[in-house]
Amino acid sequence: MTKPPEFSIAVGHSRDTVTLAPAGEIDLVTAPLIADHLAAIAAGDVGHLVLDLEGVTFMDSNGVALLLGTWRRAAREGWTLTIARTPPVVAEVLTTCGLLDVLPFGAT
Repeated sequence: MTKPPEFSIAVGHSRDTVTLAPAGEIDLVTAPLIADHLAAIAAGDVGHLVLDLEGVTFMDSNGVALLLGTWRRAAREGWTLTIARTPPVVAEVLTTCGLLDVLPFGAT
């Protein structure tokens, strides 16, 4: 799969915490790219994952499914997830879906 223009994923490590920061749109094309990164991270020795969404400019149902799947995987596999720095465009989608009070949000 080809990386779409104007999309990137930054990964940072600090002890047992991994930060994943996508920038651009999270949609049908980019959600699988993020999922690939998440799978690689989860396969390692991660204790905590921070999804930093500050750079996200658009998110559709594929992004919502990605967040829900990651949250469920974290619970199932025993690591924690924080969704951080959520921009208004993402918060609006998650509010519409009724997920602002469900997913683990933080200011990390």
